[in-house]
Order: sequence, then C-alpha cells, then structure tokens
Amino acid sequence: MAAAAALGFAGTAQAVAPVNAIPTADNTLCGNVYAGTWVENGAPPAGATALQGATVSATVYDKNNVAQTTQASSTNATGGYCITDTSGTLKSTVLAGGYAVLTATSLPAGHTINPPSSNPWATSGGQTKIDTGVFLAHQYGGLLSSKAYQFHFATT
Repeated sequence: MAAAAALGFAGTAQAVAPVNAIPTADNTLCGNVYAGTWVENGAPPAGATALQGATVSATVYDKNNVAQTTQASSTNATGGYCITDTSGTLKSTVLAGGYAVLTATSLPAGHTINPPSSNPWATSGGQTKIDTGVFLAHQYGGLLSSKAYQFHFATT
C-alpha cells in the first residue's frame, strides 16, 4: 500500500504559464511575477513561468513624498497579483502629483528581479515609480477608470 501511494505522487512538476492579472475593483494595480523576459506594458510573454507565493507591496505617496498607504498581496498559481488601495485614493493621489511604488519580495530561491530594480517602470524623469504618465499608460477600462494593470516583475 505504501508503495502504491508513493507511485501516486511520483512525477515531474509542471511549469505554469502566467495569466495576465486583470483588476476588478477600483483603485487597483495588477501584474504578474514570472521567470522570463520582462514586458513593460503587455501580457506576460509566451514561454514564461509563473511564480506563486511572491509578495508584492504597493506604497502610495502624495506629491510631497509622504507615504499615504501601503498594501500587499501574494501572487497566485498563475503569478498574478492585484493590490487594491483600500483608502480609495490611488488614482486621485497619482493624478495630483503623487505616485506609487511597487516592490516584489519573498521570491522563490534562485530568483532575482530582472531588470535589477524593485520597481522597473521608468518615468520620463528617469524615476522608477508609477506617476501620472505611467498610470495612464497602464490604465485598464478607459480614461475614467481608477484601475491599472500589467505591472510585471520578471525574474532571472
């Protein structure tokens, strides 16, 4: 019986492709954490492997660089995460000159963020933060939407 149970669990783990995480709630940022080539603003690439269990945090800062709120989420089986600003002010803060910073931690052993940045969305000023321009470029659901997506972290 024990031998049969061992055979029942023998096998090779299957790599799971990342599925583009889509925001459903207002004031939400979504993306994926995966092993593969980084895509700035689009669905994760074919051939990428989802990383489950990574922690992604979002901190929203006002125009005076004062942190307003921090939220976190763990990636699901397809590497997706969505973080909702429960204060409901993400979009209005960013459009008023504030910004959001995303960081990915608790990556599986052997994985590091590529490019080597904790927040790889460069603005025109060279800063690595989600400012008005970056938010609008990633907006989901039209210009009136307070949702943005495709904020991916690719690992080596």
